[in-house]
Amino acid sequence: YSLHVPRQGAAQVVLIGFPNVGKSQILSRLTKATPQVAPYPFTTQEPQVGMIEFEDIKIQLIDTPPITDDFIQPWLSPIIRSADLVLLVADLGSEEVLEEIDGLTGRLERSRIKLVSDDPKEVGLFGDAYKKTIILGNKSDLEGAEIRLETLKDLYADKFPIIPVSSESSGSWVGLKKEIYRALNIIRVYTKQPGESADLKDPVVLKKGSIVLDAAKAIHKDFAHNLRYVRMWGSSKFDGQQVDRDHPLQDGDIVEFHM
Repeated sequence: YSLHVPRQGAAQVVLIGFPNVGKSQILSRLTKATPQVAPYPFTTQEPQVGMIEFEDIKIQLIDTPPITDDFIQPWLSPIIRSADLVLLVADLGSEEVLEEIDGLTGRLERSRIKLVSDDPKEVGLFGDAYKKTIILGNKSDLEGAEIRLETLKDLYADKFPIIPVSSESSGSWVGLKKEIYRALNIIRVYTKQPGESADLKDPVVLKKGSIVLDAAKAIHKDFAHNLRYVRMWGSSKFDGQQVDRDHPLQDGDIVEFHM
């Protein structure tokens, strides 16, 4: 039995955690998804998908069944492996929060998935997978949560970014959305036709470090093949500057392709 979640949007992010840490509520806060939320364990049995709307792009967010130190759904490992970013939800209301994180990370390592703070290394499907991870310290409003958060930071701050959240709060989640976007290391590049205004509604999403040629390939392979020159607005020295096809791109750049 296997499950596959088709990729949508600019990137794919996965929520993982022990039972009852509040993953489903976080999914509903960050997206318009309406997963079943209940105060008993293992409410989520299959992947629940929502789309995070961040400025002019959408990021796919997947809620997953709980992982414990001795159990993970067999089909869940491939979903974690294929994600661009992992959000590990820790329960700051639990006195066992440190043991839960250790148990979860240990169980994943037995599935050859290692959670790390930097960008994942390229690996084959059956090799070790290094997944960039943020820890979300949920239930930060509960008694004792502040002390547990500090303990969590003492032990894990050198390994992962740690962000306190409260899934009970319906306040602004814009800050977390920005952190997710930043962690994904992606940029948005806009295109324009000669003599027309730029299309600022539908950016081309690329990895940081991409060049002009990557943007052309992302639109259509023929673009890259037939490209004569490119004009750029944004990070170029001046607006409309003609740049080479290996010119590095920055978030928010506008490019005009000439065939």
